Amino acid sequence: PKRTFSALTSAPSAGVCGRYSSAQTGAQAEFASITHWNVGKVAALCHRLAALDDGNGQTVLDNSVVFLGAAMHGSDFQCVNLPALLLGSGGGVLKTDQHVTLTNRPLRDLYFSLMNGVYDMDVGDFGANRNGHGLTRISELFV
Repeated sequence: PKRTFSALTSAPSAGVCGRYSSAQTGAQAEFASITHWNVGKVAALCHRLAALDDGNGQTVLDNSVVFLGAAMHGSDFQCVNLPALLLGSGGGVLKTDQHVTLTNRPLRDLYFSLMNGVYDMDVGDFGANRNGHGLTRISELFV
């Protein structure tokens, strides 16, 4: 059956979802509807980027990195075990078509890795150290 999202989203011109916060902590169906909508928007963006030629046989998506981070659901606001999705290869520096499980790694390591490994920002420190682990580049992500 076709799903309807009209009860959970506002009119496109308004640009906000008035029930987003309550749906995040509410019923599974409401949270699933929001997640489905968000993932669909990212997929549509990536399809458009993949259709744009960026020269030398590459697409704009090949030379980009699109990050999709999962939202917390329910009353679990511990910020652990949050799935993240990277699309594109950042100009060929990121490995693609892989699933990497990172246990007890702070999200700041991912941001730090992208800033230095993809965007050459030469960032030496980033984010608060809340778990006693030093800031580490996630080498598994790179070619």
